[in-house]
Amino acid sequence: VLQLHGNQIRQLSEVRKLHTLTSLSKVTLHSNPLYTEKESGLRKPRALVIHALRSTSLRSLDFIPITDTERHASAQYAIMNKKKKKKKIVDEDGNEFLRP
Repeated sequence: VLQLHGNQIRQLSEVRKLHTLTSLSKVTLHSNPLYTEKESGLRKPRALVIHALRSTSLRSLDFIPITDTERHASAQYAIMNKKKKKKKIVDEDGNEFLRP
């Protein structure tokens, strides 16, 4: 179990770094800005997290079991999200924002 809830994780790229933990079975990410659409620009962060960690043994995300149906749907959503991806703007402090 890897508990990362409440750690100010804002970018899906930070979560993707966990893909090398192939035996990772449970992770908590709730209470992070990543899960707030206003902060991250992501409409379905759970689906994208599941897809990002598909190379792990992830069975549970935020204490909720992941079903095979959800895995399949997350892959489809990730493909659709990639096509609709908004361009990022980086300010002088290095903060990233999505262009409206």
